[in-house]
Amino acid sequence: MSVKLERITTDSCQERVLLLFDPSEQAARDKVHSYLAQNDISPRREYTETRDDTEYEVYYFGSCYIEGHLDNLTEVASGA
Repeated sequence: MSVKLERITTDSCQERVLLLFDPSEQAARDKVHSYLAQNDISPRREYTETRDDTEYEVYYFGSCYIEGHLDNLTEVASGA
């Protein structure tokens, strides 16, 4: 999949969801952006992060906010 999805459990047992966009995979990024816009979903935070010499665009969500959309987002991202 060209968009990575990560779940993180915090110390307070809350779950966070990160979407990481590889800059070389613009088509997948555009499809996910379209899905988010069509469903009026905005990340809590947006930032960049370097991993393995690649600078990713990262969207940060609370899991309860995006939980019902994870299957659709995975399908959209992997279908690019």
